[in-house]
Amino acid sequence: MITTPGKATVPPSAYTTTPATYSYTAGAPNNTGVLFTPTGAPVAAPFAGALTPTIQNPTGTQTFAFRGQDKNFTNPYTHSFDLAIEQELPFNMSLTLAYVGTRGMRLPYFIDSNLPRANQTRTYTVTEANGSTSTVTVPFYASTAFGGNPRPSPNDGIILTGFSGINSWYHSMATTVRKPMAHGLELLVNYTWAKAIDGSQVSGQNGTFNGTNTILDPFNLKNPGTLSEYSRSDLDMRGRFVGSIRMSALGNSSTRCGACGR
Repeated sequence: MITTPGKATVPPSAYTTTPATYSYTAGAPNNTGVLFTPTGAPVAAPFAGALTPTIQNPTGTQTFAFRGQDKNFTNPYTHSFDLAIEQELPFNMSLTLAYVGTRGMRLPYFIDSNLPRANQTRTYTVTEANGSTSTVTVPFYASTAFGGNPRPSPNDGIILTGFSGINSWYHSMATTVRKPMAHGLELLVNYTWAKAIDGSQVSGQNGTFNGTNTILDPFNLKNPGTLSEYSRSDLDMRGRFVGSIRMSALGNSSTRCGACGR
């Protein structure tokens, strides 16, 4: 019994609660499986109404997946080069034409080293936006249940291995027209045309660990130029235009200051 000075006495029945009864028959978790048969008492439901855990591997064996790096894995590097030509134009303007190129070498890619050679192919039809169609045929890695070859290490699953062997090219031409501040007006216009190609590089934070696009034929890596996947990169941006105009109602301050200084 709870007694508070200046207030009525509260009997025990007012603050005693009866535990509610819940039924899990319809809404019980369905992911209660275990990987192998545990020792001790038989597997049973943890409480009334719950599902009895299922044993996913009654034989006690479990296929595991691994990941690692090739022993010859090296850090990627790039070669960069550029060439620019600038021409003076009338009205105190200038035109700049510049070529910028980058050759990426030894970029990382990840493949399943425990993947057997494919003995099947699949042909897909690609429909372009204009309605034209083309086909592409790629290797199909079926499981043994569907006629595929067994894994080289049949007791293991995926062995995801990192290699350093993807190369890339970046070519660009930048055109810039510039008019310095004069008579209260400054002009800057730039257009860049670029093309980036590679054999499965990917952008962003996924580009280092397992982030490459799926390589369709891991057994044909020595001749990437023969693969249709060696083409425009995820990073490819063909055209980019940037322009700015700055106006000053006070005119050219440097001219005014020069006149004041004389």
